[in-house]
Amino acid sequence: YKVDLSARPQVVAITKVEGMDGELISDRLAQLQPHVPSETPLMAISAQAGDGIKELLFEVKNLTEQADKQTQEEQSQAVPVIGIRPDSNSWKVVKREDYYEVTGRKIERFAAKTRFGDFHSEQRLRDIMQKMGILNALVKQDIEVGQKIIIGSPASGEIEY
Repeated sequence: YKVDLSARPQVVAITKVEGMDGELISDRLAQLQPHVPSETPLMAISAQAGDGIKELLFEVKNLTEQADKQTQEEQSQAVPVIGIRPDSNSWKVVKREDYYEVTGRKIERFAAKTRFGDFHSEQRLRDIMQKMGILNALVKQDIEVGQKIIIGSPASGEIEY
């Protein structure tokens, strides 16, 4: 807790006003006004007679709600927004009309490095797809021998199963 409360909202109340007439209370409040900040509410209460207690409670409630809103706004501005980055190992297989489309950052990078038409290079890509679980996903989607697999955009590479 902060020791310095001067920055917090304040209410100034004079007490024990029971038995005082309205003119005397107004005079005392007027004498006190120059010593109180202009935005600070100045009130007169009597705990014994119950005068001004409800008004004081409502004022404190309103000031507390305003301070809470301001604190929440400050905290929302101070707290960084945290998000989840897409996993570079994630991938997706979508069955299209006449081919299967495989997308994912990592597999697309491997496909871009593959020399299509070279058996060993294509076999390396198949091995990577097997290790990543992509081939199992294709089998679950009922891929047949000879069907096309397009990795990433259709221009990045295609391989026959």
